[in-house]
Amino acid sequence: MAREIEARDGKVIIPRCTQEGIARRREQVWEYLMRGVPKTVMAELLNVSRKTIWEDVLYLRGRAGRETGAIKGDVDKTNQEVGIIAAKLATVADSAMSEYALSSGAPAKVRFLDTAVKAHWIRARVLMETGILPRAGEEVKVTSTTEVTFTQKFGDQSPLSTLDDPVSRRKVLAAVENVLRQAQASSEVVVEGKLIEARPGGAAGAAEGPVAGK
Repeated sequence: MAREIEARDGKVIIPRCTQEGIARRREQVWEYLMRGVPKTVMAELLNVSRKTIWEDVLYLRGRAGRETGAIKGDVDKTNQEVGIIAAKLATVADSAMSEYALSSGAPAKVRFLDTAVKAHWIRARVLMETGILPRAGEEVKVTSTTEVTFTQKFGDQSPLSTLDDPVSRRKVLAAVENVLRQAQASSEVVVEGKLIEARPGGAAGAAEGPVAGK
């Protein structure tokens, strides 16, 4: 039986000449590959040559392609694979949030929170791309609408009933806008270098201090 994996000086030592050792090394290479670890760093960590790492990566990519081809067109296998991916991403997000809650430093909290957000986003994207979840804004449909008019609410004798007509409504809104613009223009009056603010009922009050530029 092959020797167990050993750790020396921070490096992982795996038997190279046994099927068990090769399988274990490739599992570790796959994990590093998913984490984006450079091949040179993989070789140093696993104490093997870069050529060995490159061959492992080619094998792993080929295996991933064959596995993907096997589930293509098979609804049950596809659903199982999507379910596994979604579960793993949810686990990553939950773990990141746990680490976020336990961390005390701001930089660490930011990293864990970023990881959790990305995991949730990727999970949602996977589920949307596979059709399990509807795409935001694409699957939402309005089946019925209900419009309440001014006439229905206040009666046909109310002056507001004229607002049901689009032309009349535009005229009224234009008139209101014009009145507000004139009121805003006349809300400040300058008398003898002092700012007089117009108030309801015709009263006016002088602002403290001279007007700027006077």
